[in-house]
Amino acid sequence: MQDSSNGAPTSGARARWLWELPFVGGVLGGVALLWLRGGLFVFDGTVSGYHWPEWLHNAWHVVHARWDRMSGFRKPLHGYLVGMVGEVTGYDDSAILVASVSGMVMLLSAALIARVLAGPAAGGLAAFTLGAVPLVANATHWGNGYPLLAATTGAALAGSVLLATHPSRRALALATGTAIAALASEDRGVLVLPWVLGMTALALRDHRRPSVRWFALAALLVAVVPPAIDAGLGHRAPFALS
Repeated sequence: MQDSSNGAPTSGARARWLWELPFVGGVLGGVALLWLRGGLFVFDGTVSGYHWPEWLHNAWHVVHARWDRMSGFRKPLHGYLVGMVGEVTGYDDSAILVASVSGMVMLLSAALIARVLAGPAAGGLAAFTLGAVPLVANATHWGNGYPLLAATTGAALAGSVLLATHPSRRALALATGTAIAALASEDRGVLVLPWVLGMTALALRDHRRPSVRWFALAALLVAVVPPAIDAGLGHRAPFALS
């Protein structure tokens, strides 16, 4: 809102900005820590992480449809993302890009959960604290799929908390999309489902919620889309180990 006489923000708008300032400051501080301590979005070709060469090799096999070479125990989403970008930028920097985006999503997910449950100051503190964790900072240069798994499960937690506390179609869409991403990233993404289902049950009890038909559609998408992603990207070839 603005004052019509001089175009300046009203006192209410200024108060709102001041109220959100700890949240914004904490997020910016957390991002700065990830950059300073972990090299967030620093594309220097330095990749690390458990078995990262095998993950990058798998990315090449996924993108080039080498069914006889793909790892049967890895879902293909990470490999597809790294490989598609890696064909242009190089696989090392592509892996850093995916890991850095994942680090950002982890930070924002933690901030959103705390912001929704306890206010802007708590959200800012959560973001800053996560940025100060060495493991998270290091993960921004990991070449394996674990940052993506952590990011998608964290986003699913945040989306479902938002749905439980502020039920709306947008919140339902966010919770659905992030749950799909978690299930598509790795088999262990299924561990987030009990939390998502619990938060969804709380949302269903709220009179502000969307129609039950939207929840039924969301459930159908969560059940159908992740296997479709696996199949579309070539996962579970006949020789697969799992």
